[in-house]
Amino acid sequence: PITAAADGQVVAVRLGCPQSSAFSPNTALRECGAGWGNHVVVLHGHQVLTRYAHLEPGRTAVPAGMHVQRGQLLGMMGNSGRSDTRHLHFELGTASTPFDPCGAAQSMDLVFDSELLTFSR
Repeated sequence: PITAAADGQVVAVRLGCPQSSAFSPNTALRECGAGWGNHVVVLHGHQVLTRYAHLEPGRTAVPAGMHVQRGQLLGMMGNSGRSDTRHLHFELGTASTPFDPCGAAQSMDLVFDSELLTFSR
């Protein structure tokens, strides 16, 4: 199961991308969803977004516009899009322009490198 990292609003959902297999390179429409396959993008406020990509076909649990809470189910891990085995592609980033829930898959302006992030309380 793939769950929301924090509270927010679903601003984009891409569905309809097939997967040929869960545990070998996907050969079915690899560029579907701009290579991310089935994916969900959540806006957490202050232009901070998370993307959950390569979700299993037919197993996405949220529509665009829905408010989600931390830990809420978004979908199931899959191998859709440009993927070589079942996994979650997780992005944390920002965007200066709003995501169009009816438009093509969109990139974030800035995606943070998890190896460079440090946290403090």
